[in-house]
Amino acid sequence: RPATPAPTGRGQGQLRLAGGMQPCVIKALSLKEALLVVRRGEALPQVLEGAVLDLEQGENAEVARLNGYLHAVAALEPKPDSDWLQLTFKFVDQDAQKLDYLSRLIARGTAQKHFTPGA
Repeated sequence: RPATPAPTGRGQGQLRLAGGMQPCVIKALSLKEALLVVRRGEALPQVLEGAVLDLEQGENAEVARLNGYLHAVAALEPKPDSDWLQLTFKFVDQDAQKLDYLSRLIARGTAQKHFTPGA
C-alpha cells in the first residue's frame, strides 16, 4: 500500500521511550502537555508509559529534555492499519527553568504559526 504522507510539522522533537528514540511532530504545545504525532513502529507506545521529550529550539540549537508520560495514544487515521499515532504527552517537570523554556518556545512558535497554543 502507498505510504501515507507525513503529517505537516509545526515543530519537531525526539520522543525517548523504553523501546528507543522516536522522531515526532509537535502539533500543539502548552505548559502542561504536548500533542505529538509519531510514525507507528513495531512496538506501540503504551498509555501511562514514562518518556522524555527532547525539543530543539533557537539558533544555538539548545535542547530541552522534558519529562512526562503518555496520557493518551490514538490512531491519527480512521483505519486499523494507520501509519501515524497521535500521542498526548503530559509534562511532570516542575522545574522553573523548563517552564520558562516552554513559555518562550510556545511564544516563538505561536508567532511563527508553528503551534496551536493552549493544547
